[in-house]
Parts: sequence; C-alpha cells; structure tokens
Amino acid sequence: MLREIKWAWQRVTRGWDDSAWWDLSGHVTALCLDSLKKLRERTCGHPGDLASLEEWQAEIDKMIDGFEAASLLAGEPEALWQERERRWRELHGEESPYSWREVPGTEFSEFVVHPDMERIDAEIGFWEALENERRELEVRMKAGLGVFVERFLNLWD
Repeated sequence: MLREIKWAWQRVTRGWDDSAWWDLSGHVTALCLDSLKKLRERTCGHPGDLASLEEWQAEIDKMIDGFEAASLLAGEPEALWQERERRWRELHGEESPYSWREVPGTEFSEFVVHPDMERIDAEIGFWEALENERRELEVRMKAGLGVFVERFLNLWD
C-alpha cells in the first residue's frame, strides 16, 4: 500500500511513477496510443506541408495503427492461443498439456509437451501462424512509428 501511495505522489509531482520503467515500452505505447487517439479526435489543424485536415488525420491513423501493433506485439495473438486452448480442452478438459519428467541419471528434469498438443499445433500450424502474425505486426509497428518519428514535432494542436 505504501508503494501505491508513493507512485500516486510521483504521478502527481512528475507525471509518471517508478513502475513505468519496469516496462517502459508498454508505458510509452499506452501513453502515445491514448494521446494520438485524442489528437485524432480533437485536431482542428494540420501541418503546413499537408494539403488538408483529412491528410493529417490519415497520418495520425498510421501512427495509431503502429502503436496498436506495438501493443499487440507486447502480448500474444489472442485468437491463436484461444483456438489452441479450445482444441486441447475438447480432448483433455482442465488437464495441463505440460509436465516435467526426470532425466534418468541426473538431478535434472525436462519440460515435456503432451503429444496431443504437438498434434494440435501441427494441425492449426500454430507456430508458423504465430510467427507470421508477429511479422505482420512488426511491419505495421515500424510503418506507424516511422510516421511518428517523421511527424514528431507536428504532434500538437
């Protein structure tokens, strides 16, 4: 509780608290995403080198998409994990697909994935789909953050 009070005081006095640097990319992503959405909603002008407000809003949309992709990259693609979990539960209910097995002749154990989970992963192309989705999110993130860097000094209204 004391830590929460300390953090609240830090947010009041300096605008952020010490917990922000535990996941600085997540903190900055959330801050920028929320701020860009407000800017998009409330902006009434545009940089002088753009022809219209609509053109500026389209660039803000690219930035928002980049930060949304960054936010998704920080987690895991939910739909893929849910499908994997659904198929596992159809076969095994609440039983875990993971276990530890002692390595004979050593003091160590090894992590073991149930063969049914490996089959499910192969059927849905889980690891390939996960990698493809991450690559697509990285492309979106880099494109949006590129616009963010390019337009950084124009982010005011």
